[in-house]
Amino acid sequence: MNDDGRLRQRAWYFTHIFADPKANTHSTCLTPDCFVHWMAGARFNLLSAPHGDHHGLWIDPDHPERLINGNDGGATISIDGGKTWSTQYNQPTAQFYHVITDNRWPYFIYGAQQDNSTVAIRVTTMTA
Repeated sequence: MNDDGRLRQRAWYFTHIFADPKANTHSTCLTPDCFVHWMAGARFNLLSAPHGDHHGLWIDPDHPERLINGNDGGATISIDGGKTWSTQYNQPTAQFYHVITDNRWPYFIYGAQQDNSTVAIRVTTMTA
């Protein structure tokens, strides 16, 4: 039990809890922020994970200090239990909310990324 309101931000959309596969006193709670708890939920600490709006977490079952965090900016990796994270700019991942095309040939696809940038790309280099 915990009455920390930060853990219930937009609970219908966030508030996913991931248990550490090796330590039953440790778990991670994803909200717009990323929290880790010790002592069976009595105390939560904010992890300084890159970007925000955390939606997915993979914890290595054999080495729980290795994590992959999926967020609105892409994915980041930690090998030290969330103390430090990789950049999200070294991989072609994105979360697109809207995608459209135009009417020219070759046509372009345009996409708006959640909490990020927009992208436009030509679908082919062939000409009509």
